[in-house]
Amino acid sequence: MNAAQKSLEARPVSASEPGHPADVDIPLVSDPVSVVAVGSAPPHSSPPHLSLTLLLLASESIEVGASPNRLEESFDSDEFFKLADSILHNRGNVQPIAVRELTPSEILQNSPLRYRLISGARRLRACAMHQLPVLAIVQKVQPTRELIDRLVENHLREPLSPYELGLQLQHIIDSSDSISRRELARLVGLDVSVVQKAIDIAALPAPVIAAFGSAAEIQYRDAKPLKDAIVQSRDSVIACAESIKGQEISAKEVIGKLIEAAEAAALAKGQTPGVEPFNTPARPLPIEVDGQTLGSFAIDKKGLPQIQLALPLNPRQQADLAQLIQKFLRSKVLHQAVRKPAVKKAAAEILEATATQPAANDSQATGEERA
Repeated sequence: MNAAQKSLEARPVSASEPGHPADVDIPLVSDPVSVVAVGSAPPHSSPPHLSLTLLLLASESIEVGASPNRLEESFDSDEFFKLADSILHNRGNVQPIAVRELTPSEILQNSPLRYRLISGARRLRACAMHQLPVLAIVQKVQPTRELIDRLVENHLREPLSPYELGLQLQHIIDSSDSISRRELARLVGLDVSVVQKAIDIAALPAPVIAAFGSAAEIQYRDAKPLKDAIVQSRDSVIACAESIKGQEISAKEVIGKLIEAAEAAALAKGQTPGVEPFNTPARPLPIEVDGQTLGSFAIDKKGLPQIQLALPLNPRQQADLAQLIQKFLRSKVLHQAVRKPAVKKAAAEILEATATQPAANDSQATGEERA
């Protein structure tokens, strides 16, 4: 809550029922066309991008708007009904919602709508449900700032799910001419990695979202594996998502099945699971030691690594290299389900190949061992 909101919250109320909005000296604006300002924040208490007026409004005069807000399921939760009961008990919302006036071009003929909601969707819904007037702060704010203020207020009052957050963040970016994700992260007070993951989750294909019991079940940590699976094999992931839709399984199980579908499709195409296929071979990277080029590393069309060394290795060095590759594959590449047999086979093939090499450099190894 900013300083202006705190100032408005501190307006004198009746001593008989502290905090009771019905006791605040603010008349209900029953005719939203005849708006009379009954309270305003001093100019120095609010940021330069907005000015504030406090009113009691009829809920039917407030338009929620089409921009992303909370998921509809959030209005059918225990938390929402507790809030609604509290508002009914107090005969209104103690914490004001935030709205802006509609411009003349936005007002439809014979429509009661005169305001657009900025933040406070749950409080507005609760007041409307109990046919109570709504305590509202009327802001004069720029369009992009309106969306940012809504997101910040909503997220601070009751944290948005990653999916909800991502939808609102992307909507702000789409509605702005030049705002970047990094700049948006700064404005809303979030780490840029959180912003990126939330947007990635909101951008998932609709069938993937529908595979979960609720979009709110998708967590920030799920953004990368789901995105990688879709990049690996989009069609297979979507087909799997459609096949498991409606099943009563956990979010973890849904993600596991989607990843398995992507990996199975990759293996069927001769690709390495988790590696995006390449249309053309990548440019080789030099392997350098102390400024001397001793080999190269490249990726072929199938995404498979190719390593070439420009110096001989004795059998002991070859075995050591095989063990290093084995350790790398175990810790960085393979999944637990396929780890042991695949690594053992790869290591055995490398060792078998090195065993047939002539021991031309045994004397070198012996010298190194003595050293």
